[in-house]
Amino acid sequence: MERTTINYIKVYLLQALKALTNDQLSNMFLLQFAFIIIIIIIIIIIIIIIIIIIIIIAILIIIIIAYFEQFEMKFGIVMRLMDAISGMKNYHLEIFKLAVNLYGNLTETTAIVPVHSADINHTHGNTYNYIHVPLESGMYSVLLQATDMANNSKIARRLFLYDPTSNISTNVNEVDSLFVSSAVPETGYMWQTARNGTKTEYIVQWTNHFINKFIFDGKLLNKVSSYPIQFKDIERDGILKSEKFVYPGFDDNEGERTIEEKPNKNGIVRFEVNALYTDDIDEPANGWISVSGLSERYTFSASLRDGTTARIWVRAHDILGNTKSDNTEVHFDSTPPDLSRIYYFVKNQNGTYNHTSRLTFSAWDSDSGVHKIGFRLIRDDTDQVQYSGYANASARNISCKDQECKCVLEKCFIAAQILDLDNCWFMMAKEDLDKVNVTVEVTVYNQALLETKFIINVSILRRYYE
Repeated sequence: MERTTINYIKVYLLQALKALTNDQLSNMFLLQFAFIIIIIIIIIIIIIIIIIIIIIIAILIIIIIAYFEQFEMKFGIVMRLMDAISGMKNYHLEIFKLAVNLYGNLTETTAIVPVHSADINHTHGNTYNYIHVPLESGMYSVLLQATDMANNSKIARRLFLYDPTSNISTNVNEVDSLFVSSAVPETGYMWQTARNGTKTEYIVQWTNHFINKFIFDGKLLNKVSSYPIQFKDIERDGILKSEKFVYPGFDDNEGERTIEEKPNKNGIVRFEVNALYTDDIDEPANGWISVSGLSERYTFSASLRDGTTARIWVRAHDILGNTKSDNTEVHFDSTPPDLSRIYYFVKNQNGTYNHTSRLTFSAWDSDSGVHKIGFRLIRDDTDQVQYSGYANASARNISCKDQECKCVLEKCFIAAQILDLDNCWFMMAKEDLDKVNVTVEVTVYNQALLETKFIINVSILRRYYE
């Protein structure tokens, strides 16, 4: 029975094959070929993906190894080191004092003779603390050579400034003083004009006023040169791993003091300013404003009234965290002087000059006091200025004892003013003495240089020379 069934199937298959046309056989071959091609492409893609994964894993392993070979050092000194393959062996530490070379850069002048060195064996941890206190102040570099079990090594460098004693001081000479440069120079920069109804700008300046002399004189914030390569000749002669150098990536490029020059003014790395409009002379605790860059001037803007006093503070910071503050003050006036009781000339007085004409009048300023008196002698026919000048206003350094006296900032100003004029200043051709008049223009200034003017006409000049 089984043999009959098999024979039946064979006959059926033979009949089916005969029924196929040549075109159908061709189509079947193409389908099989396409299927094989697709399988090959899939296999190739899988192989590429596997290769990419292997490459990624290898890169990650390299990054991890490189990361653990890095370390941190800070003055203290903290070290983080690890070798993921062969394991760390030991560390050699050297400390050098830096000095300025011919190019103005700091460098290890004795690059193979450290001021201090130490060897540290690797233990199971990866963090080490090493304490060293230098014998003298200065800028130092620390070289740390890390060596693994396969005797591979890398050297890194970190910088630190050791200075337990220096501080910030102030220059007290006139050129380097702290003052309000927008104020009137002839009043010792103590008075400035204010603008009523709007904000007044005033400028404080402190060029070269602050200094950390130790840091500045030692140029301790200058650029630090690369560590000079040592034992290059020995390496060239065939003794491998002899060169001593610091990879750029392992140099000190982080933190407050890197190998780059630290911007500073006389050893100062930062300024702050503050302004108080009260009588308080104590240094303020709040309200400090950081000055952009290292500018040694700052412009304030404020709404001010007559007689307002501004006390301006400047605070300097050095890289070590030391601070020094100093202050100055300025006063504001927005109204001109007042005048009354104007008198004409009295000729040929016993005054300042051999032939003196005297003008007396009253002038005062309740906010800043009368500072000076300006005058001009002008010919009426030509408007030519015959003579011009200034005279001091009436003042004294004692307390006021009468009503026509006003004290401002320990200086007392008297209302009665006397202006002496030399008759020779009126000199002109003899034929003009009876027909040309002269105008005396008087300008009264307060300490903020606000002014009030008046004029007097002088005629028949001949009588001043009789």
